[in-house]
Amino acid sequence: MSDTYAPGYTAAQYVKGIGGSHSGISVLIDGVAAFVPVDPANADYANIVALVEAGTLTIVSPPA
Repeated sequence: MSDTYAPGYTAAQYVKGIGGSHSGISVLIDGVAAFVPVDPANADYANIVALVEAGTLTIVSPPA
């Protein structure tokens, strides 16, 4: 059994910032609502990017 904890990310959706750019991602992390900034230094953002690249998570566009 591994002692490494890997959080579960679901329901990811980009959040619009000023000017319409993506300021972050609204996501459920282990079922808890969270906001993850678009920042490569952020561990949750790095995990989300890795899941998207692996094809196991999709980030939907924000509502118009």
